[in-house]
Amino acid sequence: MEESGGGFFLAKDPADISLLDVIKAEEGPLYLNLCLADQTSCDREPYCPVNQVWHEARAQLLKVLEKYSFAQLCDMGATARQAIIPPVEDEKSTLSRQ
Repeated sequence: MEESGGGFFLAKDPADISLLDVIKAEEGPLYLNLCLADQTSCDREPYCPVNQVWHEARAQLLKVLEKYSFAQLCDMGATARQAIIPPVEDEKSTLSRQ
């Protein structure tokens, strides 16, 4: 749900919201190529060898995006930040090493 000052707040538990849910809510259905969105857009679709690849690639992408919840993404972000930002040492431990 959108906040009046910008940003959003979650109406569900973060563990119950997948990355795919967010993309669909913001962008609509996810297609990698026009021929996947509109089966009538290309008259070569019945015999096009690339069409099957697009279908397979889209299916795998949707599967991966569905796999990750907002809660998992938050955990992954926290882990990444800890790897980048070194812990702050207190003054006593710094002095004891000198």
